[in-house]
Amino acid sequence: YSQVGCRSVQTSLLLMRVLCFSRHPLDRFFTRHFLLQPVTFYSTQDVYACNVKIGFLSRAGKIEVARQLFDKMPKRDVVSWNAVITGYWQNGYLEEAKSLFQSMPVRNVVSWNSIIAGCVENDKIDEAFEYFRMMPHRNTASWNAMISGFVRYHRIEEASRLFEEMPRRNVISYTAMIDGYALNGEIERARALFDCMPCKNAVSWTVMISGYVENGRFEEARELFDLMPDKNVVAMTAMITGYCKEGKMENARILFEDIQCKDCVSYNAMITGYAQNGSGEEALRLHVEMLRRGMQPDHSTLISVLTACSSLASLKEGKQTHVLI
Repeated sequence: YSQVGCRSVQTSLLLMRVLCFSRHPLDRFFTRHFLLQPVTFYSTQDVYACNVKIGFLSRAGKIEVARQLFDKMPKRDVVSWNAVITGYWQNGYLEEAKSLFQSMPVRNVVSWNSIIAGCVENDKIDEAFEYFRMMPHRNTASWNAMISGFVRYHRIEEASRLFEEMPRRNVISYTAMIDGYALNGEIERARALFDCMPCKNAVSWTVMISGYVENGRFEEARELFDLMPDKNVVAMTAMITGYCKEGKMENARILFEDIQCKDCVSYNAMITGYAQNGSGEEALRLHVEMLRRGMQPDHSTLISVLTACSSLASLKEGKQTHVLI
């Protein structure tokens, strides 16, 4: 440690403070105070420190401040450029991101992947594909980003063509296509691809199970769920949704109670199921339990609770819940 240069020590302390403050209850105050401190430049270590700051500022919605810091840097690396470009499109400034991308002296594959992701996120799927076609070198993440983009906008055949053209596929590639087929109602194609996957993870299993549920193929969802080696909360919640759609609330509740770490989504599935199956009192009881556990209800929770209240003709509870929406 004593042999580390002064500026390297400052960089290490900078990162330590970021990590510590990000876990503190008052992280917003401390992080804001820390990130807005002036920066001096002496070495590549300081460039790295500035890149960290730019990333944090962007995620905090302070993209203008991040750009000011970027402009003040006497020396930048490709990571600096990528950080600001990503920050721009993540904050809704796609045109600024594209302009900065065009100004880059040197681009790497991360630069290209970032601008593709930015176009996809901002509903510019055709522009994303143009960037993809112009890429001098692509990695698996590039192909996955484009396939996921086509799936997102229900352009399944284009996604399928890219999938077939991929030189190397990974579990993300397969899972994206399975999800696309399932969302498009092509559940047999989804299952065929699932079965030929060389390696499956929990997400792959969950996507296939959810696909069966969303397409009303509950028996096949159950069969696949029983085969799943390590059941997670997302897969269990998907099955709960399936049981609720079938009206099998007892099965749904048994599975719900088996979840070790329940989250807002699993509660929502049960509350919605009870509300839609005419068990308003049970829905309200679960809502109260959810609040007692310190979980914050989202819009879906509150809509389901209102449905439960209406089924009970409970005007008082309905008014109280409506205030929260």
